[in-house]
Amino acid sequence: MFSRIVHPTDLSESSVPALQTAHDLAKALGSELLVCYISHPPLVADGETLTDPSTGESRDIGAELESHQPEEPGVKRSVRILVTEKSASVKQLLGILQEMNSDLLVLGIHKRAGIAGWFGASV
Repeated sequence: MFSRIVHPTDLSESSVPALQTAHDLAKALGSELLVCYISHPPLVADGETLTDPSTGESRDIGAELESHQPEEPGVKRSVRILVTEKSASVKQLLGILQEMNSDLLVLGIHKRAGIAGWFGASV
């Protein structure tokens, strides 16, 4: 049914339920799961590591992903880091969906409270 599932994430605590859902779907359907971590310049990606050249601080995205959702046998998971301008993020993600011949996109939302929730978009 769905052979490739893509899940874009920022690995925040509010994004964990969507990651779990994407993982559970991949496991139940025998699908490949591609997790896309989207970041913005000046950060630089090298494999699964993201570095801020101005401070030298690094994040191991693979390790963070593993801490939220450990790999399981039967779920083929890969990670891709996109470093892109905010305005190009959606376009690049759509390109990946097309390139990977993806069948399903699993998105989470950030629910905003108060006035920001009334007027602002939440993705």
